[in-house]
Amino acid sequence: TVGTYLSRRAMGDGGAVGKGKDDDLDSAYELLGLEDDAGEKEIKTAYRKISLKCHPDRNPDDEEAAEKFDRLTRAKDLLLDPIRRSELDRKRKAARDLEERHAQEDAKRRKLREDLEGRESAANARSQAYKRAQED
Repeated sequence: TVGTYLSRRAMGDGGAVGKGKDDDLDSAYELLGLEDDAGEKEIKTAYRKISLKCHPDRNPDDEEAAEKFDRLTRAKDLLLDPIRRSELDRKRKAARDLEERHAQEDAKRRKLREDLEGRESAANARSQAYKRAQED
């Protein structure tokens, strides 16, 4: 509804489904060369150090400098916001746990899981194709 959309916009969610603006910042720690337990001072120091190297004014010949600088700034802002940082940390921990669990699977179980995921993907693709055909 319009009310839900407006309330989500007010919270900064944008009401969009799917990828958000900061979805490319899963590697915010790596962008700034930081460990997971870095403090505010370390984040700001790393940002200043790296931002000087990729600032668009210092690199007028680099067409991607503005994009790199923007991404770096968003990474810093994300890590300095405790709520957004805890969400990122939660996602990173879940991804690490999933990788670890998959690494511990035996070959038979891995094959079963991969087959199931393949069938689920195919079913989703067929379902979406059917929905698109119904809309046309």
